[in-house]
Amino acid sequence: MRRLFIALALVGAAGCLSARTTPRSYYVLHGETREPVADEALLKGLVRVRTLDTDAVYEKFQIVVRQSPYQLRYSETNVWAVKPDELMADLVAQAMDTSRVFSAVTRELADNRPDFTLSGKLHAIEVYDSEDVWFAHLRVSMYLTRFRDGERIWAMDFDERKRIVTGDFGHAARAISELLQTMLTQAIGELAGLKEAVGAPVEVLPEPAGPGEGDEPVDEDAPVIIPDATLRKKKPGGGDP
Repeated sequence: MRRLFIALALVGAAGCLSARTTPRSYYVLHGETREPVADEALLKGLVRVRTLDTDAVYEKFQIVVRQSPYQLRYSETNVWAVKPDELMADLVAQAMDTSRVFSAVTRELADNRPDFTLSGKLHAIEVYDSEDVWFAHLRVSMYLTRFRDGERIWAMDFDERKRIVTGDFGHAARAISELLQTMLTQAIGELAGLKEAVGAPVEVLPEPAGPGEGDEPVDEDAPVIIPDATLRKKKPGGGDP
């Protein structure tokens, strides 16, 4: 009996050890190396890319498998290597940097105050299990804010899904990466359209030049009335005094 008890205990311990050592698969999102959209930055200034705000459901490392709008589960054996909110923000910053949308890109709030803040919210990053059909689903909102006055000057919402091989989490990570790249292509295109509106920093105009100062000729046809004392007189023949 004693030998039988020991044998059963060893079998039980081996079973527990086997269950505890079930290997996990770790996944990351992949970012593309983008070509510059212009020879020089379209939006002049430093942008800080903040870590995305995230709905509480998606703050875990475990990949979310949704079965209905009311039911989901976390996969204990298929997990993200980095939390999705930080991973996505890193890829957004990388895309903005290599595409040269802004003069400079940072993830940290350091001594140099940024000109813009690019932030957003991760609403959904998940696998949708619809019985025989699986989908990868990504929903993100992004915002560009001017730092000096907090004015939001751009926003976009992205909500797309892509069919994947049922039960294949590696394919799911690849599909979500592709959805993210689609979102970034749309975002870069829209941000490039802001060039005329916010591309140049506000310039402090110099004080009006006094008599005999300045290098530019006065435009006498301009609608602004300029005091006579500030007008430059020309020598006969059109030369400068």
